[in-house]
Amino acid sequence: MIIYVLPSGHTMKRRDLEPLILETSLRLFQEKGYDNVSVREICEACDITKPTFYKYAVTKGDLLELFFYQIAGKADDTWDDPQMQGSWWNCIRKGFTDFLKSFLSFGTDFCMQLFIQNVMTQQDRFRVSPEFRTRMTAVLWQAQRSGEILDDTDPEELYDVIISTLIGFCAWWILNEGQVDVVTEFLEALQGLCEVPA
Repeated sequence: MIIYVLPSGHTMKRRDLEPLILETSLRLFQEKGYDNVSVREICEACDITKPTFYKYAVTKGDLLELFFYQIAGKADDTWDDPQMQGSWWNCIRKGFTDFLKSFLSFGTDFCMQLFIQNVMTQQDRFRVSPEFRTRMTAVLWQAQRSGEILDDTDPEELYDVIISTLIGFCAWWILNEGQVDVVTEFLEALQGLCEVPA
């Protein structure tokens, strides 16, 4: 394991640098706006060199992708436990709602930058952690099996449709400068997509 000695005299293990870079850059983005923060400023705030930064991200856009990728990991870890949530359907609602709220918590400017990066780089920067996908598709399958949702689409395909819908609602929220109740609207759409019995 590589140990870094920071200018402040503290040591930091290499694997600890990614959270530091992400947290610091997010704070700077929220304070100054994404376009007003340079890689140099992020490096100075983290007490790291540019070559060290570039081991984790080539551009600021790469940081946005890492933020999105890690959103699902910030959710309450009991979201997929039907005993804690009351039903498989509630697990679905909780998992996707926590994900959506985490995304929205970054603010419209930051979230808009992720969409801009997708267009500019022509790359999908809306990758979600495989662990969230695996857990959610298992929950969708259980909900189908128990009759809590009636849509019988393959759970992985259903997951893809729901995530695409969620991202669409995020875009709608950004275009309306955060002035719409996107969580309520998304939950209504989710209920329709899953065909929840009345």
